[in-house]
Amino acid sequence: MKVLHISYSKDRGGAAKACLRLHRALLKNNVNSQIITALRPKTKGEKVESYCKSDISQIIRKTKKIINLLTVMIFQKTDNQELHTFDFGNIISPDFINNSDADIVHLHWVNYSMLGIKTIKKIKKPMIWTFHDMWAFMGCEHLDNLNSPERYIEGYNKKNKNVKGIDINKIAWKAKKKHWKDVKFNIVTPSKWLKKCTENSYLFKDANIFNIPNVIAEDKFYNKKKADARKNLMLAADKNYILFGAFNAKNHNKGGDLLYEALKNVKLENTELVIFGASSSDEKYNIPTKYMGYIRDEGKLNDLYNAADVFVVPSRQDNLPNTVLESICCGTPVVGFNIGGLPDMIVHKHNGYLSQPFDTNDLRAGIEFILRNKNNIDFTKNSIKHFKSKFSEEVVIPQFLALYDKVACKKTR
Repeated sequence: MKVLHISYSKDRGGAAKACLRLHRALLKNNVNSQIITALRPKTKGEKVESYCKSDISQIIRKTKKIINLLTVMIFQKTDNQELHTFDFGNIISPDFINNSDADIVHLHWVNYSMLGIKTIKKIKKPMIWTFHDMWAFMGCEHLDNLNSPERYIEGYNKKNKNVKGIDINKIAWKAKKKHWKDVKFNIVTPSKWLKKCTENSYLFKDANIFNIPNVIAEDKFYNKKKADARKNLMLAADKNYILFGAFNAKNHNKGGDLLYEALKNVKLENTELVIFGASSSDEKYNIPTKYMGYIRDEGKLNDLYNAADVFVVPSRQDNLPNTVLESICCGTPVVGFNIGGLPDMIVHKHNGYLSQPFDTNDLRAGIEFILRNKNNIDFTKNSIKHFKSKFSEEVVIPQFLALYDKVACKKTR
């Protein structure tokens, strides 16, 4: 069986990394897997190729991306600061996909007009689409951070309009309704939460929807001695370390402000906050803070997870963050709000702590609970055991293989 993955990037962003990790795991399991991207991969090989090979095609790609972003920014004003993409037109020709020798086409994050709304319906191959966000069943929005589910549940109309100016979101949603009405989709959602959102949506209520989690590179993320990890990172052996990933510290959805509030009154001695993904922050935290910057080296990131006593994910909305899976794979407990896909990965007071949304006092209580009980509860053992039972390659890959066989045999879209 040959699986053709379509992903905007090889490894930029969580969705791209999830696609790449699945691809690598499939290759390990003797599946003929290939990724086609829009962005040029920085490294060659691994059966990953860019559709836009020439300099001119890359200029066209960048132009389409800019048009996508500007269309929404100019004509529509919204309080939703998450990414919006219009996605009319396309970079990849449907003929390229249909004439390939792939048995299964697996779509991932295909925005910035990599595959436009009209193009998706023209794919004739058996198709699976992993939703890494909410764009497919919304308008241009990639996340519903305005908490307006009535739009994607009931349909976009004047009564539930929540933007000023031209309702570009409604235009995009109506285009999806028109062009996808006869497509029988096979959808994968990494989290149970996103599966429920998709099932409730107007556009996909009749689709085949499967909950299969992302794959983590277990040869890259694994448990090691805390002392060795700290030595590698030049961190003190006798401190409590709270880890936070701030890839975009100003992103309201990521909840950096909620962590700031939670740490205002934290009552812990000899404790330090370690932030990766950023070199500085406007926030001045109440405890000593060390910035590690953006980390590409997965070996160093593995050391960070192992060096930490607790990893905090204060997101307001999240699907199935790779960082949480990486953390529990390493055996480091996670504290976050009881939202999105976090309950799939965090068992309360077993391998982490689920705080009441968006109670910063309870978030602080969760951090304190982990640090005060780290010698009483074997969070490391619990985290690894939970990961192995739900998210290991041995558990996840057979689910994808079974789905590929099912879709290929039925030749459904």
